[in-house]
Amino acid sequence: MDNDFAIKLQDVTLEIPAKRRLPHGARRETNGTPSSSTQIGGRLSYGRGSAATVTILEDVSINISRGQRVGLIGANGAGKSTLLRVMAGIYFPTRGLAETYGRVSTLFPELLGVRPDATGLENIVLTGILLGLTRKEINRRIPEIIEFTELGDYIYMPIRTYSSGMRTRLVLSIATCISPDILLVDEVIGTGDKSFRLKAKDRLNEMMTSANTLVVVSQSPEIIREFCTEAIWLDRGQVRAVGDVNEVLGKYAADTARPNEGMIADSKALLAAKDSLVGTAVLNWSNDIPITNWEGLLVSESFAHRDQVLRHHHD
Repeated sequence: MDNDFAIKLQDVTLEIPAKRRLPHGARRETNGTPSSSTQIGGRLSYGRGSAATVTILEDVSINISRGQRVGLIGANGAGKSTLLRVMAGIYFPTRGLAETYGRVSTLFPELLGVRPDATGLENIVLTGILLGLTRKEINRRIPEIIEFTELGDYIYMPIRTYSSGMRTRLVLSIATCISPDILLVDEVIGTGDKSFRLKAKDRLNEMMTSANTLVVVSQSPEIIREFCTEAIWLDRGQVRAVGDVNEVLGKYAADTARPNEGMIADSKALLAAKDSLVGTAVLNWSNDIPITNWEGLLVSESFAHRDQVLRHHHD
């Protein structure tokens, strides 16, 4: 075991075989088609007939040292949650090596409310057992967990009566009370109210003093900055950047701010429509009179925003 690392991923690739379900009468390729990459999600590879493969993660190599606080950022479908589950040992790579060193605790949305009809107190026991605690250890920690949740008498109510924020309070309290070596958090921290989020941050900071490791998935740059010192940008299953949290978030923001190919294609299509129109409508194209100001042409609000972005891009 390498004592300097908490998580080591080497050339990790995760592929899922699937079948395409085309509409009735749609043409099926029988000789296979080349791989394709979309704006979101993993890479799609097509085989014969209905066979297909979704590559969710591709050649991911990451080393996370003990005591680091790392945020995973990226668009929907980038593979962030899948990568977190590979780190947790829930998913096994198709190729490559994934290793963790130490006790792992997870805070995932699907674990919020292990049994909806069980009370908060009963779920403390159930979740504690799933995390590897003995009943004696759980009983010793129950008063501390209940106090930290601030749920009051709701602790004796079924989980199905809880709001998402209340469930977050409960499970975060359990996950952090055992002081794991590695805590993996997926899109959960930001669901609580601000006061409890600050309280959770203090608890996580206490964990860090024991050289514990934190990996957080969030769509919110503010949450990543609040809880992490380093970041990993994942894009369609591949690592785009690793490093200081502000540096990586800056690169991610700059990339997402660029007009995409679809917006530019829309502009070209409207220009082609402009050239084909006849009549008295005023369709002068210039930076002063953009598409959204054409006389007699009604444009939706969403495209009006796109037009402003495109004007900025052309300038």
